[in-house]
Order: sequence, then structure tokens, then C-alpha cells
Amino acid sequence: MAISTDESIKPLVTGMTGACTLLDCSPDQIYGLIYNGELDSYLEGTRRKVTINSIERLIERRLAAKGAKLDRSELLEKRLAAKRIKAGRSIGERRAPA
Repeated sequence: MAISTDESIKPLVTGMTGACTLLDCSPDQIYGLIYNGELDSYLEGTRRKVTINSIERLIERRLAAKGAKLDRSELLEKRLAAKRIKAGRSIGERRAPA
């Protein structure tokens, strides 16, 4: 069975780098959210995977606390922008300092 690369298929998990990008925070903050039970994660070998659903639930909880609503199109756009940035860098290339 071949896996489709169609962008309409939503990933179920992301790595630490992806979680940091989606939540715009550091790995230490992600580990804190995992430790506090706010994000679901598991180890796949030595790599930590974070579920996309738990990231979305975290955002929904935080927005609900402020009386706002999650706009899934904004989350999808951020995810796609992160993929474009990652694809644009070659191996070993570093980001320019901000």
C-alpha cells in the first residue's frame, strides 16, 4: 500500500521540531507541556513524537480561556509555511540570525 503525499491528508504526529514550530516555543516548553499532561507524546525509538490532536486541543483550551475560537485554516497555513521553510534549506545550511 503506497502512502500518498497529498497535502489534504492530515498528519497524526509531529516531532519535537514540528511541535516547536506549530506552538512557536522552545523544546523546553514542549517538554514542560508534556510533563504537565497538556500534550500527548510517545517515543519512537529515541525520537519524541507529539500528537497533532493534543496540540490542537491545547490551542483550543487556551483560546477558550480567552473566549476565542481556533481557526483551523490559520493552523494549516502555519504548518504549510513551516514545511516550505524546511524544504528551502539544504542540509547543513543554517538559518540567518534574526
